Amino acid sequence: MTGAGPSWSGVRGKVALVTGAASGIGEAIACVLAEAGAHVVVADIDRAGAERVSDALRAEGHQASALYLDVAAIDSFGGFVASMQELAGDADILVNNAAIGGGEPFAEVTPARYDQVFSVSARGTFFLTQALLAGMKRKGGGRIVNVSSLIAARGASGNPHYAGAKAAMLGFTRAWAVELAPFGISVNAVLPGLTHTRMAYDALGDDALRARARSVPAGRLGTPCDSARCVLFLCDESMGFLTGQAISPNGGDFVGAI
Repeated sequence: MTGAGPSWSGVRGKVALVTGAASGIGEAIACVLAEAGAHVVVADIDRAGAERVSDALRAEGHQASALYLDVAAIDSFGGFVASMQELAGDADILVNNAAIGGGEPFAEVTPARYDQVFSVSARGTFFLTQALLAGMKRKGGGRIVNVSSLIAARGASGNPHYAGAKAAMLGFTRAWAVELAPFGISVNAVLPGLTHTRMAYDALGDDALRARARSVPAGRLGTPCDSARCVLFLCDESMGFLTGQAISPNGGDFVGAI
């Protein structure tokens, strides 16, 4: 699969739920955590994609399970948590990665499209995390990582609804970090720069992606694994004192306070 890079043992034996894990950055996160020894629950609205990732990980000897999850359907979270507990147990690690890309300029965003984008990255993320907290507290601690976006920190032309939803995740990160620290739960965010994924390709096209790559100081776009390794670092058992922070793998595309 992706290769976890350095040898990490601080997630071994942990139950890790990764949302939006059937492709792109979410798939890379699921693979890196599984390769580091976690039992990964691959959750996605794309059921077949989630099963593909889970099957591939099990074929390589890793622990993985697949579950259908529509992060916008908050009424389904009780049943989802029960299914996850039956398959793998309560989560030690939650990676909130599921998102819907915007793609429309400000003047063309409709209320329906705005609600659709916020329903996953903001509203769904908020209430899914809430639904999983009791189990994490029973375990005496855990790690929550919210996958935001560099666009939430630096801004960009177009995609204001997507940028707003991803910025909400930063607010959640900081507020939850303060509230949950007494329970041994750390909460951090990863803000990927422009990453070569299917979502980026569909939104921008090959020529635009190549042009953007030339403008990045590192000379390339991010890969899903660049972000996944940051998530692995934040999920490590030894990282409990690091909380409320945002780190951004972006190749020097943005240097400043986040």
